[in-house]
Amino acid sequence: MLRDCDILNENYDRLGLSKIGSSLFVNEQSREFREMTLAKMQTMDLMTGYNIELRIQVNRRWEEPENQLPQTFAEALMLATKQARLSTDVLYEVP
Repeated sequence: MLRDCDILNENYDRLGLSKIGSSLFVNEQSREFREMTLAKMQTMDLMTGYNIELRIQVNRRWEEPENQLPQTFAEALMLATKQARLSTDVLYEVP
């Protein structure tokens, strides 16, 4: 898995994206291990396939609808109102 993270980081660097964080973890027996800190999208990139460029592109597209969700209560109310109006328009076939 560490090798896969390193390969992802090479591609992230080439694409101008944030790289996976890396640090050393020391266990109770004083043994050092490399530890990777992944963001949500980096985790998805790691989990979703072998063609890294395609994987990154698909995951970025997959994230887009989530980023379009309302960010505030007011935005959520406005969206609900808009959807209710659309629903009513369809129900009564308003031109």
